[in-house]
Amino acid sequence: MMLEVVLHEITKEKETRDMTKSYTKYNPEEFISYRIPAITIHGRFQPPLHVNHFYTYVSTAFQIANKVYILITNPDLAETEVSEASHRSSAKNNPFTYDERVEIFTSFFDTIGIPKTRYAFKPFKITDDNEREKTLDKNVVNLVNTYGDWSNAKLEKFKRLGYKVIHSSFQKLVNISGTSIREIINQEMDNDKKKIALVENGLMPQAVDKVIEIHNRKNQK
Repeated sequence: MMLEVVLHEITKEKETRDMTKSYTKYNPEEFISYRIPAITIHGRFQPPLHVNHFYTYVSTAFQIANKVYILITNPDLAETEVSEASHRSSAKNNPFTYDERVEIFTSFFDTIGIPKTRYAFKPFKITDDNEREKTLDKNVVNLVNTYGDWSNAKLEKFKRLGYKVIHSSFQKLVNISGTSIREIINQEMDNDKKKIALVENGLMPQAVDKVIEIHNRKNQK
């Protein structure tokens, strides 16, 4: 039922209005009757898409904007380590390539009925200052959801560098762990049992088949 409500909001036709403020704290009432032309979200998504990814971040972007640019960080699995989140650069915490993460996202959006015209992907070396300048467009708003040291540091840096920001602070819907999801993916078990375990541990049901398919494909090489 929750997904149906979210999809209704995402697919609803709305007036488009440019955002003039450089920074705003997200208030759903502000965007209830219109959308801005485009918005950018950023994340490692290893893997996409657990329920907190979708319900507190990705779906919010689609409700705010007509076009969502999904910038996937650590695209070449060699991101510079940052003090706020040293785990981000660990090989074991980055099992899927950039192209594989795009494939999972695309399959998920196809499954739930979001048209391809509503989104696009870009690789994003977020810890590289030069690459960030090349990748981010200062005319396109960035949605930043803060829930820890790394996201708070990103928010402050974006504001300081003059990027437009909508700041949301949705708390995690459920206490799930990306580490647990990655561990289940790597376990030797029947695919049907693995699907159940992944959903129970917070992976969106519509993403499970593609995640397992790609994992199995990698292991067969």
